[in-house]
Amino acid sequence: MRGTIFSRLRSGATKLLRDHRGNALMLTAAAVVPVIGIVGSAVDIGRAYMTQLRLQQACDAGVLAGRRFMGGGTYGNDAKAEASKMFGFNYPEGLHGSEDVRFESTLAEGEVSVVQGTAAARLPTSLMYIFGFGEFDLSVACKAKMEIAHTDVVLVLDVTGSMKDQIPELKDASNDFLDTMLKTTGDGLLRLGVVPYSTTVNVGGVLKPEWLSEQLTIPSRTVEVKTETKPNCTRNCTTTTYNYTYENRTFTVGSPAVGANVTFPAISKTGTNRTVKWGGCIIERQTVAFGKDSAAPEDALDMDINKVPDDEASRWKLFMPGAGY
Repeated sequence: MRGTIFSRLRSGATKLLRDHRGNALMLTAAAVVPVIGIVGSAVDIGRAYMTQLRLQQACDAGVLAGRRFMGGGTYGNDAKAEASKMFGFNYPEGLHGSEDVRFESTLAEGEVSVVQGTAAARLPTSLMYIFGFGEFDLSVACKAKMEIAHTDVVLVLDVTGSMKDQIPELKDASNDFLDTMLKTTGDGLLRLGVVPYSTTVNVGGVLKPEWLSEQLTIPSRTVEVKTETKPNCTRNCTTTTYNYTYENRTFTVGSPAVGANVTFPAISKTGTNRTVKWGGCIIERQTVAFGKDSAAPEDALDMDINKVPDDEASRWKLFMPGAGY
């Protein structure tokens, strides 16, 4: 009996091994699982790669928009809203089937010109969930910094009398602008210049004495005092009159230091000398009239910024408003 059973099993196995019918079906069934795994991983990983790339691009665009919108070193709610709007524009809702999309942007700690952000999304798989991989958790980081290349900046500041009440705000705004520029230059070269907009400029303290003229010609006055005594008079017999002649007068002022006093003869109300303090302001050098469509002529010395004073025409004159009439 025993031999018969084993003989039958051996005979059946031999027939099965020799019979090739239906082998393709079994091989195909066995290959379905790994094929699905290979194709599914390629599809889902490709989707995840494209989604994360788009997430990174949207994050970069968001912080760039936020950094451009901010001003004065403050990253407020308006700038954050602008960054979020730009992120949403570049990463529409449900892109590639993603869910739970998040984006945040803040000003980098200790920086006034760097905006940093993070973005995250959850991407459900299309085929890999069969093997227990249900989703991809995607996240990226981004940063935007404003940097300026080689730049020349000139501030023209209105410091005339009408701006008297606004001068403190002008100083604060200029300092804020300077701080912002210095922190955004990076490796670039930044050159700053300041030009005060006024009728005069106080630079006497930085000019060499030989660059200043010792003569000053200005519209002023001469006072002639006449005293008359009435004949046969016993009371209030003396009468004093003052005659004023207004004309251009030339005074010798020497080479005073800033803050020194200069004496101008016979210009006071009673014909006596008047002492005027020089505050350091100067009058522009010799100039001539020329049209807007023509170049400045050689004798327009006020337009020649490279001219070193070497004669009376090229020297600066002292600005002494107390002696002018």
